[in-house]
Amino acid sequence: MAIIDWDGAAAGERWEDLTYIVWLWINIGSHNRKHIDIFGQMKKSLRAYGADSETLYDFAHKLLWRMDKVIAEMSKDNYQYERTREWVAFSKVWVYENRIEIKNEIENLKM
Repeated sequence: MAIIDWDGAAAGERWEDLTYIVWLWINIGSHNRKHIDIFGQMKKSLRAYGADSETLYDFAHKLLWRMDKVIAEMSKDNYQYERTREWVAFSKVWVYENRIEIKNEIENLKM
């Protein structure tokens, strides 16, 4: 099974797509999600994708980078800009607060 999403397609690193997928589909940082569920689904997604050690290395930093990229590339004239900026900021707080657990759980993930 595969998913192809051409929205925002561009040349880049493999991990850029994966961090975006993990962030959006798992809804990292949601008030309505349990911490353990986020980590469980993150691990399942990374395994399903076949993430290599290079992709898993410093995954929290890669997530933060990807979140910054979303807001940096969004026009401030976009009617969703303020809402998206707040969501990005909230998501980044979750990643930052859980960066050590992300490092421990994700960087040592066995494929």
